[in-house]
Amino acid sequence: NVQNSASDAVFVPVKTQSEWLSFVNNPPAGISLSDCDGLINIYQYYSSTRKDHWYTTSSSAPTAQGVTYAPGAINAPEETVAFMAHSVQVPGSIPIYNVVRYANGSCGYCPSFDHYLTKGTSDPTCGNNTGCPYVGWASNNAYPSYTNADIAFYAYSSAVTVNGVTAVPVKSFWKSQSSGMDHYFQLGSSCSGPSGYSCESIRFYAFPGF
Repeated sequence: NVQNSASDAVFVPVKTQSEWLSFVNNPPAGISLSDCDGLINIYQYYSSTRKDHWYTTSSSAPTAQGVTYAPGAINAPEETVAFMAHSVQVPGSIPIYNVVRYANGSCGYCPSFDHYLTKGTSDPTCGNNTGCPYVGWASNNAYPSYTNADIAFYAYSSAVTVNGVTAVPVKSFWKSQSSGMDHYFQLGSSCSGPSGYSCESIRFYAFPGF
């Protein structure tokens, strides 16, 4: 949101990310800025029954197929907010999709439940054998495919600085287990995650939660 209290009209560049961020970080005299939507909390939940992490904008514990997830992560139940992101797209931000796999059939690793955050329905950084899924991907025939590519929130593909705050890397971790594959997301550049989880790489950039 750009507010102009100066007497002269001011050009607002929104064509490219670099132009917009330069304007945001160095606004002309008489210009005040605020997010149209503000940053929102992205909450993390975990089900010990399904051994699955779930990330959502809702502050209420989600339920799927009769199972309600508990607030927090497997290694930090007190950390209910994973990070902050945008609820609507702002200049320079990118959509982050939530893909999910639910299966109760007779496959080798069923029941299998996994939520994953990806930069696209066919993320070019995913799809190999490191446990990074996208819609339609399955690591082998024992696993069902991922579906439901809904936009979860909007983040960034690099460490941009907005209003004096710099976005921080969000890394993904994964663990193969008897209930299938679980993915965990952690703010920061460290590859030290929950016990038994393998560090993948930076998936996107977001802001620390409060």
